[in-house]
Amino acid sequence: MLTTKKYVISYSYSHIHSSAGTRVRLLNSKYLNNNNWNIVTSRLSTISEDNVIVIPSLVDKLFKPISYNNTESKRTFKKIFNNLLWPDRGIFWSIKVIIYFVGKLLFEKEKIRIVGVGYPFSSILCSAIIKSFFKNKVHFTAHFIDGFYLTSKDSSNILRKKINYLTEKFVLKNSDHAIVCEDKIKEFKKCFNQFVNKTTFVPTMIGIDTDLRSFNSPYNNNKHDHHFFGGSLYRKIRNPEKVIEIYKHLQNTIFTIAGNLNDCTSMVKSSGHLEYVGNLSQEDLINYIQHSNILINIDNQTSIEQSPGKIVEYMAFQKPIINYYKNSSLSKSILEKYDLCKASLSIDIEKPIDTNLEKINNFIKSTQNLNGRLYSTPDTLELTYNLYNRDTN
Repeated sequence: MLTTKKYVISYSYSHIHSSAGTRVRLLNSKYLNNNNWNIVTSRLSTISEDNVIVIPSLVDKLFKPISYNNTESKRTFKKIFNNLLWPDRGIFWSIKVIIYFVGKLLFEKEKIRIVGVGYPFSSILCSAIIKSFFKNKVHFTAHFIDGFYLTSKDSSNILRKKINYLTEKFVLKNSDHAIVCEDKIKEFKKCFNQFVNKTTFVPTMIGIDTDLRSFNSPYNNNKHDHHFFGGSLYRKIRNPEKVIEIYKHLQNTIFTIAGNLNDCTSMVKSSGHLEYVGNLSQEDLINYIQHSNILINIDNQTSIEQSPGKIVEYMAFQKPIINYYKNSSLSKSILEKYDLCKASLSIDIEKPIDTNLEKINNFIKSTQNLNGRLYSTPDTLELTYNLYNRDTN
């Protein structure tokens, strides 16, 4: 009897600073590696797992210094270069992946199962092309782990918009199954309603490798309130300027930021009302979260984004959460869905600062009465792995 070989195709898997890569690495350590799955990835950093197939490309070598260093000049150059590539910087790598699988499938009899994981989109696109070549040999799942489609990209080029839409449609048409973040349901139905029946909408995956179910002490009764944000900041997507302004007026509160500052570096480091602790190891990150009273989410502030992945992780730590958003919130509905004890607060940073300060101070006082489990978050890793194994024929 022929066995089905299983592959996850993820350009970002080997990128140590990629949230998508981090989630797949965690999924691999918990489930995939123990169940005969192979990971096909690029060469952006050293990978030690025995089930990882590395396919290098020239772009990786050129861009590794840029994507690993937190400087605005290098990121500007990277952005210009990426705008010249379609659909993204993984296109040359994707061509090599297609050649690799075509060679395997031409001479092997067994069927294979492929999960293409984006971001970036090229990981999913090359998987769809392989499926289109070998429809009877390949079962293909498209996992849109960070932002689900090309058509959401800002572009003034009408031709490129049309190409993006048709490419996305090609991927979904060739997929046996698609996995999309649940806060993108409305947009997905608007663009691709004909593919809803083959799509599963799921919460964002966690990316922290620890047993989050063990955290049950939501409030630390310290002299000062410790508020903590861990993640990446961007001026256009996740701008912290007005959040920083709020913390100038919150007395007896220590606000700590960790992670990549990107083009917000000067904004954060020039503020005397918070502490920046850099990029933390996972152990140090968990330690900061454990010793914080309240966790801070700065919501994505553009309509093309989905909610930040950290929102599910924050809830899993069973800590009070303040979600700062601009005009409309991607994360608010997710918090409300899983919030058992009114342990979260969403603040529109466009509202008057006095109004927001009153809400925050009242919320801080209310957290002192919280105990037990605050949120009922799903096991997103187990859910995702089960979907990878799902038969759809």
